[in-house]
Amino acid sequence: LQPDYRNRSKVEKKAAIRAVKEKIKKPAVVPDEFKNKKKIEEMAGVYVPFWMFDCDCDAAITYNAERVIRWSDSNYNYTKTDYYKLFRSGSVGFANIPVDGSKKADDAYMEAVEPFNYADAVDFNGAYLSGYLADKYDVSVDESITRANERVQNSTVAAFSDTTGT
Repeated sequence: LQPDYRNRSKVEKKAAIRAVKEKIKKPAVVPDEFKNKKKIEEMAGVYVPFWMFDCDCDAAITYNAERVIRWSDSNYNYTKTDYYKLFRSGSVGFANIPVDGSKKADDAYMEAVEPFNYADAVDFNGAYLSGYLADKYDVSVDESITRANERVQNSTVAAFSDTTGT
């Protein structure tokens, strides 16, 4: 399968090399490989295939909540705590949920380079891969659905939690 789109690099090679050189100046202990100018100059971009998912999610979440009110007078400090259930429900739509299609690429690293700017995506052309390390996907779309669903669930829980005031 050929990709539909290619997202442009966030960092050009020259800028990446400058960033690496700046970073290795700061830490006290840096492996020699990172200080080797030739190794730094040989740095290459990597093409990692991603599956993209769209999803509409209906959710209902119940939270154990409490409201604490404190006050005092000239003699005592008071605390009143009310306990209650807080219910949130609604629908959330997701578009372009990326899941990397490579077993070699660590999910945590791949998610760290997000978010992608999809407005910069261009139709795929194999010539774009010139100068990049590239591999075709080795994680199927069916295998990726579980990860996409985890991301939807985590994002939905976070979005609903943001409405609780905690």
